[in-house]
Order: sequence, then structure tokens, then C-alpha cells
Amino acid sequence: MKSYISTVIITQLSLLNLIVFVTKNKVLPKRVKTGIITASALIMVCAFAEFSGVLLDGAATILKPLHIVVKYIELCVAPIIPLVFSSAFYPMKSKEMIFLPLIIHIAFETLSLFLGIIFYIDDKNVYHHGELYWLYYLFVFLSVMCLFFTVAKFEAQFQNQNRSSLFILWAFLTVGVVFQNIDNDAKIVWLTMAIGMILFYIYYCNMIYKLDALTELLNRRAYEVHISSLKRKAYIILFDVNNFKSINDTFGHNSGDMCLKSVASAIRKVYRKSGLCYRVGGDEFCVIIDRKADFCKIEDLNAKFKNQISKHNNDIGTATSVAIG
Repeated sequence: MKSYISTVIITQLSLLNLIVFVTKNKVLPKRVKTGIITASALIMVCAFAEFSGVLLDGAATILKPLHIVVKYIELCVAPIIPLVFSSAFYPMKSKEMIFLPLIIHIAFETLSLFLGIIFYIDDKNVYHHGELYWLYYLFVFLSVMCLFFTVAKFEAQFQNQNRSSLFILWAFLTVGVVFQNIDNDAKIVWLTMAIGMILFYIYYCNMIYKLDALTELLNRRAYEVHISSLKRKAYIILFDVNNFKSINDTFGHNSGDMCLKSVASAIRKVYRKSGLCYRVGGDEFCVIIDRKADFCKIEDLNAKFKNQISKHNNDIGTATSVAIG
């Protein structure tokens, strides 16, 4: 019991530290801050509810209603956490499709208060799993899969720089859950979730550290690291927006920013599957292709890029041109 109390205290303190770090981080978007802080708070609630359930298990029968409430809270809240956190990475376009399973799950948990289908507390105030307890794991699994799908989609937008870390993190969370199911006395799920939340925060910060804020391409720092670490021949394609200064002077910096975003979007669309795309200066971009490729393929990609810029100009009536070397 002493080791479990220590685990609960470490879990709560580590999440409090994370909340403080996130609150003081001036770089994170508001959506990301809200998602991480909310998810961390929910983990703290679940950890405390589990701890309360352990203390109440087998206690005086007068405490049975309280025991039922804390287990109900833990089981209802747990599947919500991955979805709350996933919303920090990527805005949900169809919230009804995401939250409908959660509503169904809460309905099952509510029915369980009367029928004991998911969990029940017997007359001796002892907690038991019901016949349909596997539904709880199913909803948790679906929520976690939604989280990793969302993060993978978010990462793909930024050129898959940390995919191996994502799989390792998924394995870490899975092992924590499996160990507690093998030995229920271990009680490490919420500590695992707390550490996982901290690792997710590090993962996210590591990702945005490499990005250019305006264009969402990789930034100059990431470019310099890549160049210095090249150990084989590579194609380096350089881009420069022609007459960019005149665009800023004539139409204003907002128009200049829109121009850079459109060029970056075209670069990402054409070259992302072949190499890594960077913004290396004000109106300068770069693609490094160190995978297997031939010069003819590079020429084809350059032609597609020019067509993409022409299509963009025709759509919005501008005359943006880009020099390629």
C-alpha cells in the first residue's frame, strides 16, 4: 500500500509540474495548451478516483455509495482523456462522430449503476467487474487509436520527422495497461498515463521547434542540422520568390505573407514525398532529396511545381514567379 500511495503522489505531482510548464510556455497555441492542461487534469481526477476506490474497497458498507461514485467517475472519464488530448493536436471536424461513442459508453456505465453490467459493488462494499467490462476496454482502445491517428495525421502535415518516437510512445502506454491487467495490484496505469502525457508534450515541442511558424515547413535550424549530417550524395533544390520586395512594398506585408504561404504549400504538395522541405530565409526555400532519385525525376518534380504555381496564379489572378536552381 505504501508503494501505491507513493505512485499516486508521484503521478499527481508530475502532472502538476506539466500543467505549470505548459501554462508558462509562451510559444504553444492556445488550443494546444487547453488540450494538454485539460487532459492532465482528467488524469489527476482518474488517479485520485482509483486511489479512493482502493481505500473504499471492502470498507464499511455505509461508504458503498461513495465507492460507486468514484468508480463511476473513473470509468466514465478514462476514455475521454485521449480524445481531449487529440483535439490539442488537430481540430476535430466531425465532433459528433468522435463523441458519439463516448456518449454510448457513459450510457452503459450509467446502466451499470443499476444492472452491474460493466462494474458493480457487492453488499460487502467490494468492487467487481461485470460481464460486459470488456466494453470499457473497447472504448478506451478506440479513444487511444483516435489519438494516435490524429497525431500521425498532424505529423504527416509536418513531414513525419518523429514517427518512430510515436510508435515507441504507443508501445510504452500499451505495456503499462497490459501490466496492470496481468497484475491488478500493480496499479500503474495512471502513472503510465502521466509519464506518457509528459512525453507527448516533449514530442510536440520537439516537432514545433523544427518548424517555420509562417509556412509550416521545416525551418533554417532544421535545414542546417540536416546539411551537416548528410553522409551521402543528395539533390538540393533552391527556390527564390522573384521580386518579393516589390510585393511587400506595393501590396503590404500581409500580401507578402500570403505569397510565401502559397509557395510553401506548392513546395510541400509537390516535393514532400520525395524529400524534406525547408524555408531557409525570408523568401528562400529549399528541398533536400537524399533518398534514391535520378535527375529526370527531379526535373519532373520541378515541372510539376511550376505548373502548381501557374495554377495558383490563374486561380487568384496574381503573377507570382519562383526561380529554381
